[in-house]
Amino acid sequence: MGQEPVIWDVNSKDYAHQSARIAMSLADTIEDGDVVLLHDTHGYVWASALPVLIERLVERGLGFDTLCVSSTPNHGGGQGPL
Repeated sequence: MGQEPVIWDVNSKDYAHQSARIAMSLADTIEDGDVVLLHDTHGYVWASALPVLIERLVERGLGFDTLCVSSTPNHGGGQGPL
């Protein structure tokens, strides 16, 4: 069907901790090429932590690519992961 599974390398487990401090602990564990799973259910955590996390990763020489995943059938319809 033209779809490929998307598997992550690092699970932030942000759904369990709801803490910017826990989120920032990711900065030391992420390696080049990792796909990092983040959830938008606790936006207040990522609103402040994500810019700092990105800055720390850039300082370590890591870059970013965009991975677009459409809505899954369980979250409002759509095609599922690309």
